[in-house]
Amino acid sequence: MPKDCVLESEQLCFKPLEKKYLDRYVGWLNDPKLNRHLGPIAGALFTREKGEEWYDRMKEQDDKRIFSFHPKKGEGEPIGYCGLYRIDHRHERATVQVIIGEEEYRGRGFGTEITRLLLDYGFSFLSLDSVSLSFMETNSKARWVPKNLGFREAGRLRNYWKVDGNYYDRILMDITREEFYEENEAQIADNYLQTETKIKG
Repeated sequence: MPKDCVLESEQLCFKPLEKKYLDRYVGWLNDPKLNRHLGPIAGALFTREKGEEWYDRMKEQDDKRIFSFHPKKGEGEPIGYCGLYRIDHRHERATVQVIIGEEEYRGRGFGTEITRLLLDYGFSFLSLDSVSLSFMETNSKARWVPKNLGFREAGRLRNYWKVDGNYYDRILMDITREEFYEENEAQIADNYLQTETKIKG
């Protein structure tokens, strides 16, 4: 595994968020091409102060595992962040989100690679039984990655988000451990103990 990585996929190295990249993270959250599809923050403007608050929340790992991801080739700068949120060990469930911040890396298959790794980590190491995700109905591309990995549509919350005076539905999808491993193999089992030690510091 490359130095400083806590997880790795074929093309990417995953690391904890780092304060030195805060301006970059805030820039992604303020990118209108990305922001407009992120229901909870669609249309919002992230100041440096709000970015600090966001960073502090993301660094709290009790009920989440958040990573920045970096290409193994090149300068190694982060190109996005991802994670498992709302981890509930009692009910063995969580939600997953992937944000590819750098536009040049979107539409190149990284979303599938990242999501597959996070699911393997959640199911194999965190002992989750199900993982869900959701997206705004305007984000038509967001459906293809989970569908290709075996997610099933679980429902729709109508008029869930109001953006610029218009209402948009929230689409829900989920996948169980059994469904995931019907189509996907474990990738990182040998590194789990080391990974958790690095994440929690």
